[in-house]
Amino acid sequence: MTGVVYLELNDEVKRALLPPSVNSIDTVRALFLRSFPQLTSQYLSSPHVKIYIQESSKGQLFYELDDLK
Repeated sequence: MTGVVYLELNDEVKRALLPPSVNSIDTVRALFLRSFPQLTSQYLSSPHVKIYIQESSKGQLFYELDDLK
């Protein structure tokens, strides 16, 4: 599943590489922490912070990313 993803925080977008295996939302959070140094893991883990994926083939359709642990 290695590939390029675009991470967006507020109005800032960063390009990142997906690792070969993404088994949990913690892997995605780690991508955000590396890409946006101003973030903290405590902030990303708070219940009001959501991570969405965009279905680019359907315009501006977004899905909330759930952790299925």
